[in-house]
Amino acid sequence: MKKNALLLLCSLVLLSGCDRPQEHAMHGSGRYACPMLCVITDQPGDCPVCGMEMAPVESGVSAERHAIELSTSDIDLSEIRTAPAVEAVPHIEIPMFGKVVPDETRTAVISAWVDGRIDQLFADTTGEQVEQNEALAELYSPELISAQQELILAAKQPESPLLKSVRQKLLRLGIREKQIQEIEQLDQPKQHITISAPVSGTILERNITAGEYVKRGQMLYRIADLSRVWIELQAYETDLPQIETGQMAVIEPGGLHGTVEFVDPVVNPRSRTAGVRVVADNPDGALRPEMLVRAKVHAPGKERAVLIPASAPLITGERAIVYVEIGERVFEGRDVQLGPRSGDLIVVKDGIDAGDEVVVNGAFRIDAAMQISGRPSMMNPTPSENKPMPAMQHNH
Repeated sequence: MKKNALLLLCSLVLLSGCDRPQEHAMHGSGRYACPMLCVITDQPGDCPVCGMEMAPVESGVSAERHAIELSTSDIDLSEIRTAPAVEAVPHIEIPMFGKVVPDETRTAVISAWVDGRIDQLFADTTGEQVEQNEALAELYSPELISAQQELILAAKQPESPLLKSVRQKLLRLGIREKQIQEIEQLDQPKQHITISAPVSGTILERNITAGEYVKRGQMLYRIADLSRVWIELQAYETDLPQIETGQMAVIEPGGLHGTVEFVDPVVNPRSRTAGVRVVADNPDGALRPEMLVRAKVHAPGKERAVLIPASAPLITGERAIVYVEIGERVFEGRDVQLGPRSGDLIVVKDGIDAGDEVVVNGAFRIDAAMQISGRPSMMNPTPSENKPMPAMQHNH
């Protein structure tokens, strides 16, 4: 609030013509304002709020209640610039928030297929990078030793139907085809079976230690390939009609691009949002699981709309005002209803027509002049004379 007061006070100095030659000063308004903009009144004296001496207000105003006329020098000093509102089909940016999670299609869980004991760990650190078929651990299992012995005996009779049956048994116990072929060439079973990584990736979970006994079905490792990740976002139900699969999304931080892959068909009844899943390549590992991110989904508009520069609106918590040049050096404040962003532009649903000259720089200083002259403004839509301005009260 103090920052706004200081900015408004600076605007008052610029627009009141205090330090300019007399020929450039605007007509006196017969009104007085506290230098801290606590009160605007028709009577001189001291401010009833802060006690500072009231200063005369010099400002040219139009006959319109919601407009103000400024001199050429005021416009130049305040660097006021305008641009026309245009009508076009907007390219909408829909902002969302979410988090990074591993791509489920690139995640593998390694479980124990038999009871046994972990006698050695080769990959013992969470976050470690492993390659496909890289050894992770060695398992000692009496059940596997017995099955290997059966295979070695059956391999000596290649025509026996028992050989195929024993091979199938070992496959069901988690022994890979290549390992089975190696065992068939042995005279004695292996005491340990190597557990290998089925995919390349990062170890997200390790649930075993060397010397630990494991049970059938127990999870040993969870590995994920993080070169591509999912971004799980939440979209408000009002934005859902504009979001479709295949649309591009820009993820921050990092500026990486992704693609909308899935839009949840069900809305959360409490948050009034639905999940949107974006798939993004992550070659440098900048996107890490559980990282919170922002994203903007780029959705092409479907209907023509009025667009103005995003710098034009003055936005409070409940209102948005755009100042429009309605005549030479005459500016009018209009309450507008804003729509979504479209790059450096923003959609205006109501209040502005195509071709209107909207103020894109210096609108705050025009608003300050409106406040000083006791007219509706961003902070005071219905100002009351001789009363403190609610948005500009200060503690002194």
